[in-house]
Amino acid sequence: MKVDAGEAQPVTALDTNELHHSWPQVIGGGRALLHTAWNNSGFDGARILVRPITGGEPTVLVEGASHARVVRARGGSAYLVYARAEGVLAAPFDEETLRVAGAAVPVQHAIQTNLSGGAHFSVSDTGLLAYVQGTMNELDKTLVWVDPTGAATDIATITGLSFNYRLSPDGRRIVRPNTSGGDRDLWVDDLEGRGPPRRLTFGGVHNTPIWTPDGSRVIYASGVPRGNLFWKAADGSGAEERLSSSAHAQMPGSVSPDGGTLAYTQIAGDQQPPDIWLMSLREPREVRRFVSTPLADIRPTFSPDGRWLAYSSNVSGRFEVYVTSLPDGDRQIPVSNGGGYLPLWSRDGRELYYRTTSTESITGNVMAATFDADAPEPVRGTRPLFAAPYQGDGGVAPDGRFLYLQPTPQVSTARVIHVVVNWTDELAAIVQGR
Repeated sequence: MKVDAGEAQPVTALDTNELHHSWPQVIGGGRALLHTAWNNSGFDGARILVRPITGGEPTVLVEGASHARVVRARGGSAYLVYARAEGVLAAPFDEETLRVAGAAVPVQHAIQTNLSGGAHFSVSDTGLLAYVQGTMNELDKTLVWVDPTGAATDIATITGLSFNYRLSPDGRRIVRPNTSGGDRDLWVDDLEGRGPPRRLTFGGVHNTPIWTPDGSRVIYASGVPRGNLFWKAADGSGAEERLSSSAHAQMPGSVSPDGGTLAYTQIAGDQQPPDIWLMSLREPREVRRFVSTPLADIRPTFSPDGRWLAYSSNVSGRFEVYVTSLPDGDRQIPVSNGGGYLPLWSRDGRELYYRTTSTESITGNVMAATFDADAPEPVRGTRPLFAAPYQGDGGVAPDGRFLYLQPTPQVSTARVIHVVVNWTDELAAIVQGR
């Protein structure tokens, strides 16, 4: 039987300080929608809201929490179950008034959460709990050097290290946003232990930092929920300088070898895929859209000679790596075939590296494409370098080694899903203090 579902209509609209609305659940007999409002500043900035399906103002149920669900125990009692960085909590919930009806208590400490607000659990109507064991994904992380044969050497363990660190041009430092606690500032860490970490920014939410080619400045996105572009001296001196003012989210990708042009990703609107733009770093700071397809174009990276720009796009239906010629972008050449992420150039520009899986994954390979910039067909074939049971954005040092993250133990074992039978009975007993 064919069912005409009608035209989809939006139920929520983003506020000015919100990045996305996620994890919806229809509650109250179909009267209301429960969801999370996220602004990219971690659990502290998240809110759990309930709003009438037919329209009207939302009500904040919980501040500083995410991934909420209303579940019922036997006997009909309802509970609001939600996640914070430290675990999962629950409180009595009145399904008539759609309000929290008592104090929240911890109910499950060993559920994995992450900085996008997700919590790896689900509760069935029959009272089953399914979850992935762990705590916060963003734990202390260990950096590792990997040579082109795949041999790995641990470097240092850093608290609050996120996936999008960047290796300095001299291969001796990283810049990274902090993910520990409420601090979302940028820090610079010396990989050779020549001093303590240095804080680069003070207050606010900063992410996706990159270095200028001479290592003198760091360019980054700042602000929530849609960051604009700023830069600051890498030694922390002086004030930060705004590079852009836009209503759209922007993320820096790479600076040309002469230091004159920034390639960055910009999301044109809430429902629009990201495109790649170029900005002059010299006055006047002119900008232009450079790569634009119907789907996502991300992670632009200049070649060492400045004649090519590598990037990832899912225009084919999955992410692959491409190169396009500069300055006009009149040639767009596929590099990978079978998945391609995170393009990185060798220091001499003769090879283009990429991963066959995304930055969070611990599977796949690091691949190398032989590149001849002067040939009519510059991509001269690809080959696997080594298996990549690592995470992170990566980076290539002057000596050819790669910088990655060792996966935390909970990520390595996250393929196991635990199931608890009659969990809602246990939930009711904990919340009611029995």
